[in-house]
Amino acid sequence: MERRHEGRADGSWLLELHNSAYLKPCPEQATEKEKFEYDWRKQRCYTTIYQGIERKFLPLIRHTTDGKEAWNILKTNFEPTSKVRLAVLIDEFFELKFNPEQETIGIFCKRVDEKKTQVKEAGFEIPELLIALQLIRRLPAEYDHLVQTLYRLKDEELNHREVEKELVNEAGRIQLKQKDLDLDYTENAYTVGSFRLQETRKKSSEHSGAVLDPSRNPGQYRKISYPKGMGSFCDFCSRKGHDASKCYKKRNKEKKQAFASETSFCRTNQAFGVSTDWDQFLIDTAATSHFCYERDWFKNFKELTTTKALLADKKSTCEVKGIGDIDFIVKDIKGNVKITLKDIFYTPNMRRNLISGARMDIAGLKIIWSNNVMRICHSKNEYFFSAFRQDMLYIVSGYPLLDSVMYTSVDLNLIHKRLCHVDIPIIKDMCKNKSVKGLEKVNIKIDNESCIACNVGKATRTSLKKNNVCKRVTKSVLDKVYMDLWGPAPVNSLGGSKYFLSIIDDFSRKIDVFTLKSKSQVFSIFKEYLSRVQRELGRKLKSVRTDNGMEFCHKDFETFLRDLGIRIERTSFYTQELNGIAERFNRSSMEAVRTMLQDSGLQPRFWAEALHAYVHTKNRCSHKLTEGKTPMEIWSGHKPSTYHHWTIVVDILNYMFNTMYYKINLSDTHNTRLTMYSDSSWGCKLNDRHSTSGYIMVFGNVPITWKSQKQKCIALSSMEAEFISLTESAKCIIWYSKILKELNLIDFRMPELYCDNQAAIHFSKNNIENSKTKHIDIKYKFVRKLLYDKEFELNYLNSKKNLADFLTKPVVKEKFLSVIKAIFQKDSVTDGAECWRFK
Repeated sequence: MERRHEGRADGSWLLELHNSAYLKPCPEQATEKEKFEYDWRKQRCYTTIYQGIERKFLPLIRHTTDGKEAWNILKTNFEPTSKVRLAVLIDEFFELKFNPEQETIGIFCKRVDEKKTQVKEAGFEIPELLIALQLIRRLPAEYDHLVQTLYRLKDEELNHREVEKELVNEAGRIQLKQKDLDLDYTENAYTVGSFRLQETRKKSSEHSGAVLDPSRNPGQYRKISYPKGMGSFCDFCSRKGHDASKCYKKRNKEKKQAFASETSFCRTNQAFGVSTDWDQFLIDTAATSHFCYERDWFKNFKELTTTKALLADKKSTCEVKGIGDIDFIVKDIKGNVKITLKDIFYTPNMRRNLISGARMDIAGLKIIWSNNVMRICHSKNEYFFSAFRQDMLYIVSGYPLLDSVMYTSVDLNLIHKRLCHVDIPIIKDMCKNKSVKGLEKVNIKIDNESCIACNVGKATRTSLKKNNVCKRVTKSVLDKVYMDLWGPAPVNSLGGSKYFLSIIDDFSRKIDVFTLKSKSQVFSIFKEYLSRVQRELGRKLKSVRTDNGMEFCHKDFETFLRDLGIRIERTSFYTQELNGIAERFNRSSMEAVRTMLQDSGLQPRFWAEALHAYVHTKNRCSHKLTEGKTPMEIWSGHKPSTYHHWTIVVDILNYMFNTMYYKINLSDTHNTRLTMYSDSSWGCKLNDRHSTSGYIMVFGNVPITWKSQKQKCIALSSMEAEFISLTESAKCIIWYSKILKELNLIDFRMPELYCDNQAAIHFSKNNIENSKTKHIDIKYKFVRKLLYDKEFELNYLNSKKNLADFLTKPVVKEKFLSVIKAIFQKDSVTDGAECWRFK
């Protein structure tokens, strides 16, 4: 077995062994199970120690089988508590030294902290001041500024934890400064004006130990000797502080060689078939690099982040977003000349494209001015090209050599693959119409347009319409029905429904829909549907087709259909088209529902009502498979009619004619007393069992306000419902009383409030609480306070005389007419002699 812990001199292996073999003592009052587990852990402890130490130390613990005894033996041999060991540890503590080439400042602080802990375990605790001094005692020269600052602190302020934080921060600053000093000159030459850059480098050199060397290129410095421990050694320039991979001198030389070897400026007297629109470059002898604002001209482009170029005024900057190469054709007096601009910066916000005169000089070119012409020549005075002066600027005209002119023809299949297998006819149209730049040279005159990958990946199933799946195959109603469940809906309906079940007869195409709150209701709804239609038509259902949803495939459903002799048809997996009649209805019905809601302006929660309206209309419209008949006619044998709409219109006109002389007379009256009639129904809403409140207020024998409203809470008794209605009526009385006071229509009598429930009246007047009324909300009990303050009178009135009775429930015609006569005044109208009557 491999030994995991060697006998290292620092004793750290013993600490690791202690963490893995530590054993807690067994409690005195332990159960048999706990004692067994303790013995097992004790044996495992000794085994871990025995297998964890080096083989040459096994004789020390071979005579014992107890883990604790073995541990004490090892601790006595490797960590003895003696003055000799203490002296050795203290000596090792003060010999600790930071090695920047092998470790970071954080690791050095950790070594100091570990050695401090070992000295403390040996029986001596090193003072805080000595620990802090040891951290800063033998640091490299870069930390001198921080060390001097720390030495000025008082003894009680010199804490080794704070010193560690300051050292880590200082190390980060030194690393960032060193990185800035090692930057390439050409990378720092993003600025057009170099004066500020040289000032910055000069200031940096004053702190980093570098001096200006006139024999070198502009902006380069010769470093003086650094103190020992300053960093790695560069094999290229024989300087310390960086390695060869970060040496700016080496990279400058490599770029210069590449600039010359790749013939960055070469002359080619050729004619290129490109656009005749000329672009321009401005030759700027003060620029340190080439600049261009056209992104499409670049090749070998690389994006740059958080880089800016300093303009000539030394105040403005321009963002640099990338770097690359550009091939440019110069329209020279002696023909077209191709030049390659290497490492040109992409600056989209600059107004002009610039060619650096300094970079041309580095490439070995010569510039000669004469007669408003700048001639650029090779080192042997060989003519290259010319730039002409325009508005005090020397401008080179030409056009970029784009990648599209480098090739005479491009394979269409290759472009087809590169464009993610877009259809080949689309690529041909793009090439003909020049919709995309770069596709002008694609060869579209090929005969083979097939792609094996497209044939495999884009293969589709043949349409099931060709197999007559959606045609009618039955000969009578109830021979086969299609069922499908839609949902859940994004918004619950007014009744709380989330789904709807559609059942479609194959022969008649009659549709029945049922809104459901959950999928578990499908089985019960189907049984109700089956019993209804079989009794209605006198026929038996023969076949049912559904998908493989669990609402149709559970055991109870299948047993029910099998017992009735109804054939069950299931669609194949991933082939919903086999149940396409029901699936198609789901889509068309939702489209109709959305259209109806959008046109009517109703909220989405009315989708169930819109669905039922659509199905009602759909069953009375002809279908292309029903041979000119409507589904309702085939189902019931009766042709649908729209005459009932005219009957309803006639009823509306009859109502308007009979009530056209009813009016409210606002006349001068001396009766300014407010009278309020309050009434309530109890649990009249079948869906949620909410009650309805209603009230009507009379002023001067004329109704001035009335309201019928659904109560917000569910009343547990008729008394509670009447009491809630009294509360709403009381609020209305108080508000109108204040308005009349402002209008100086003050009556010496208190307003009257009539109610037809004596229990609610007594509960309002008497402060009595019991088990039947303690649940009523506090806000409804402020009626008692209003009665106590004598804001109004509360009296009993029989329901037959209560004018608000018709606002809470449907009433018979005689009751409604009596209320109308009591409320409104009718002029010159007999008892129906002059009314229209329609049959």
